[in-house]
Amino acid sequence: MGRGITAATTHRSRMKGTAPASGVGGRVRELRVAAGLTQAGLGGERFSKEYVSQVELGKSPPSDAALEWFSGRLGVSRPEIEGDAGPAAVAAAEAAVVRAEAAIEAHRYAEAVGALDEVAGAVSRAGEPMLGLRFALAQGWAVHHLGDLERAAAVLDGARGLAEAGDDLDRAVALYRLGVVRFKMGSHATAVAALDEALRCATLAERPSDALRARILNTRAKIRRRQKDFTAAAEDVAAALELAHGLGDDRVLAETYLDASLVAERRHEYGRAREYAERSKALFERVADHEYVGKLLNNLGQLRALTGKPDEAVPLLREAFRIAVEQDNRVDAAFAASSLASARLHSGDHEGAVESANRAIELLGSREEFRQELGNARLVMGRAHLACGRVDEAERSFTAAADCFAAVESISHMAGAWVAIGDVAAERGDQARAADLYRRAADALQDVRW
Repeated sequence: MGRGITAATTHRSRMKGTAPASGVGGRVRELRVAAGLTQAGLGGERFSKEYVSQVELGKSPPSDAALEWFSGRLGVSRPEIEGDAGPAAVAAAEAAVVRAEAAIEAHRYAEAVGALDEVAGAVSRAGEPMLGLRFALAQGWAVHHLGDLERAAAVLDGARGLAEAGDDLDRAVALYRLGVVRFKMGSHATAVAALDEALRCATLAERPSDALRARILNTRAKIRRRQKDFTAAAEDVAAALELAHGLGDDRVLAETYLDASLVAERRHEYGRAREYAERSKALFERVADHEYVGKLLNNLGQLRALTGKPDEAVPLLREAFRIAVEQDNRVDAAFAASSLASARLHSGDHEGAVESANRAIELLGSREEFRQELGNARLVMGRAHLACGRVDEAERSFTAAADCFAAVESISHMAGAWVAIGDVAAERGDQARAADLYRRAADALQDVRW
């Protein structure tokens, strides 16, 4: 009995004295044993057996020189010894985040997400708040451009929390990006609140960024347009233009002219809208952003159609569609196809309008953030069907359009759908239903802020 107890105690004592530490020391020991080396063999002529033992027990953190020596003797990389939290792994993660940020600037969002996914574990284990913030900001922004808005919102909400440990500019960037995503999800009140706070933080920041302030104002103007508050939208883009002119940054100025053009269009200031769109297009051409040149061609084509020149609009919109396809941008291609459908409808090419509207619907698929544009495409398709005497097809298209507009709570667009359905009722001789739908549309429009 006594010998058994002594043996067990001796075993525990031996285990206690020789058990390797976790972390770097444990990995050094595991890799050394796997390589068939003794501690003296690992140290060689550079480090003593005692030093190697202290490293493996976790009593002496290895120096950079020791890590380089051990990795060479063991035939492994430093990150394999250090693990994901080691300096080399953290440096590799930082490099991946930088690559992802560059890919985002070049609109290569899938590439950015791929680079970030590879180092997600390393970033998490590194425990460095600012690296975690940059990672989350890049991941959320790239994911949102790929259409996964729920995931983007969750990631950017986490980034907002991480930004609390940073400065006002960090908080402003996180809030701005979260506001953009919330806007695209249809949460307009939440988006405005985030953008208002982002603008406040950006204004107070010790590291001022007029470019960020301009982009916040531009995004808030988009929401004001959606809310039909065109006066507030115009005030936002005017302030953004003032900031952008002082920057000397062609890209920010181009983005701001684009938003100013859209606001002017909604205020029926078509000459000013066209002027701003032309300026924006020229600036995007200067910075060689062909994707946005395509967007501007789409806008210019729409302006031609709105001012009664659909035949002039068609070639511009075809070119916008071509550029979007060349850039592999399904969303822009869909918007160009939808605009082309409208231009073809107004030029009397009804079958062409149906064809282009169908293409827009196919390209947008089930992307919820683009339900308003889906509704527009279905409304044009219905008008084309009705012009060709296909009443049942027209009604199905108008009803589908109304469902899209109801989902985004756009009263003015809903009113347009009700008028269209009323036209179907009138075509069928149901004047009472037609009159009821027309009154419904008129009553709804009285509540819209112009």
